[in-house]
Amino acid sequence: MNDDTTLVERLTNALVRCPSVVGTQGEVTVMGVVDAALRELTAVRDGHVRIYRIPCERDGVGRFTLVAHLPGHSPTAVLLFGHTDTVGIRDYGSLEALAFEPDRLTAEIAQGVLGNDLARRARTGLWQFGRGILDMKAGVAASMAAFDALTTAPPNCHIFWAVTPDEEVGSVGVQALIPWLQTVLSAERLRLVGTINADFVTIRDGVIPWYLGSLGKLLGGVYVQGEPSHVGEPTEGIDPNWILAHITRAIVYNRDLGEESPDESTPLPVSLRQRDHKDVYDVQTAPSASAFYNLFSMNKAPHKVLSSLRMVVEEAVRGLTNESLGLGDNSIPVWTFAELWSQVDSSEQAGIIEASIAVSDLRDRSLALITRAARHVKRGPLVVVFFATGLIPSVSSEPHLNSLLTQVIADLPQQSDPICLRQFYPYISDLSFLAPAPSWWNDSVFTANFPPTRARLVPTIKSKPVTDWVSMIGAAGRGGHRADEGIYCPYTYRVLPVALEMVTRAMATREVPTLP
Repeated sequence: MNDDTTLVERLTNALVRCPSVVGTQGEVTVMGVVDAALRELTAVRDGHVRIYRIPCERDGVGRFTLVAHLPGHSPTAVLLFGHTDTVGIRDYGSLEALAFEPDRLTAEIAQGVLGNDLARRARTGLWQFGRGILDMKAGVAASMAAFDALTTAPPNCHIFWAVTPDEEVGSVGVQALIPWLQTVLSAERLRLVGTINADFVTIRDGVIPWYLGSLGKLLGGVYVQGEPSHVGEPTEGIDPNWILAHITRAIVYNRDLGEESPDESTPLPVSLRQRDHKDVYDVQTAPSASAFYNLFSMNKAPHKVLSSLRMVVEEAVRGLTNESLGLGDNSIPVWTFAELWSQVDSSEQAGIIEASIAVSDLRDRSLALITRAARHVKRGPLVVVFFATGLIPSVSSEPHLNSLLTQVIADLPQQSDPICLRQFYPYISDLSFLAPAPSWWNDSVFTANFPPTRARLVPTIKSKPVTDWVSMIGAAGRGGHRADEGIYCPYTYRVLPVALEMVTRAMATREVPTLP
């Protein structure tokens, strides 16, 4: 591979300096920066590479996925891809104006504005900081350098390189990419044997991880119906925020709601949104409240996740005895959405569904259905557990890719930092939409307790998995989604592009087993 350090550094810095917070016009602008850099590659200028812009369907921002295709001679293909959107920058506080200026921000951090530990890291000259530099603009730059090297000495197979928008919220970019890939693969009779996502990895104890798959995610929901009262007579009603606070305390950081294997464990659950349902301030307690909880999984099916969630909620609610409120054990029922819905008259179900159609966000649509259903069924305190949105399945190429990646690691030049292999990427990723995954959409408990599905108000899933193997090999650093977001430059700028090229070539020549 040619020395592409200059390309990787130059493109990384150019991408970071172009703000591309998810959902903003910057997502379109940054794609223009990527497109311009791509068209500077020799193989692109010589016409050996085809470039495509794939618009995101019904997208008000005008976002698109960018694809480069290097045709090959064999009936196989490999995909390198990543995303260009970032989260926002409020977490930078007084440094917000420097969030997209890597050199200036790194210099400020070296002066100690984010603490002595980060200052020492910045002063080594081995780290660079900025919003999106780790997640995942340096990975995009490194994968482009790898693609450039592949075009210089092409393998037999077809190579696709893609960058997508909106990984951070709705994955609309990869959802546009998948049907396009299916069409091309079918038309050219190709098999996509492997996909490499260059998203970020976190260095822990000096070790850089590579992953053979990605975690699944379910968004657990809890709805609490209270009984409103005047604040001057608080015991004449029941405040749903009080109930929900105890439930949240029982769920957040609860290891029993995670999953463990001998070598890995899922991140602990946290609350992603919690609120009551008062539209305005007044001196009446809220009628209801709700919260969404992030629940990761490796192999745990949705029906088991819901069962575990319900047990934790029931235990929390059982502890809410309060003589002043007339509450004793089991005073507050805990139902699943399926149990709630079964108690709504069929004649009333249609009206509840009709009133929810206008709510576009699936999480809010779930709450709208539950709120109306609960009011039809019961007065007074009630807790409902449910799934607040669609699932993201876990995917894994273990053990098929283990020996291949082990050999690449052993052959890597200029690699002094230890690299380890792990099975599940510990953050959700777009890999989950590309590879064979458990048929969790067929889990009857999931479909019965994801309100829009039960009410036939969930979008149709339009695409099926398109690749055999998946792996996550990306920029290495620390601080993803934090103000200390930064990359470890020696590995990210020098080793990663070489690694991505070597893994792509290895996938292109490796016999792929028939996967279930």
